[in-house]
Amino acid sequence: MRTSPLLGEVPPERIQVVDVHVSTIDPTVAVAHVVPTGGETDPATALLTHPNDRWSVVELGTAGVGCDRLSVAVQHELGLDCEVS
Repeated sequence: MRTSPLLGEVPPERIQVVDVHVSTIDPTVAVAHVVPTGGETDPATALLTHPNDRWSVVELGTAGVGCDRLSVAVQHELGLDCEVS
């Protein structure tokens, strides 16, 4: 997580990862909340996948994270805020 290029200019030592939840519906998917401790940017939600033997950050943002990638059931399970059209 701390070395993901999606974190941009935020130094790894200024990242706090909290509230990690792995889906029980799809255990290859998880979300975590990323909090920059130096105030460089707003807290964000990270979408992680585990297709092989290592978790990877595939999406990071403050809104709509996972909405285009995950089923509605997984979105609800992980507490993602996705608008239903």
